[in-house]
Amino acid sequence: MAYDDKLADRVRAALGDRKGLDEKRMFGGLAFMLHDHMCCGIMGSELLVRVPREETGAVSKRPHVRPFDFTGKPMKSFVVVGAAGLRGVGLKRWVEECVAHVSSLPPKDTKSGKAFGKPATAAPPSRPKGKTETARAPRGRKIP
Repeated sequence: MAYDDKLADRVRAALGDRKGLDEKRMFGGLAFMLHDHMCCGIMGSELLVRVPREETGAVSKRPHVRPFDFTGKPMKSFVVVGAAGLRGVGLKRWVEECVAHVSSLPPKDTKSGKAFGKPATAAPPSRPKGKTETARAPRGRKIP
């Protein structure tokens, strides 16, 4: 999927000359990264917007907005704003909202791509060494 070059220029103008800003081709479109976090993006003539995870449902109910369901399952923290919602100052407001949210995120570890400052998840229980796996038979055959 190609992206709208004119919309990309408008997003660049709205983002301005910020430190830590980068562009990457992603999702068949163009993503704007701020300090290694995806801020917003363009898919076709629509804007992909990053919002706080807990606000995704409420933001999806705004005019010209729908959930981002690239894989068939809506992604939390992202919504898509249709072209009608980007007219006039609409685009600038959405970009400012993205920048405000992404600026509040913890910095990323550039080696792993994971954000610092997030609560650690519990490690899975360690497995005893040795043969603890269940034997698997070739397809169609049962293990006696």
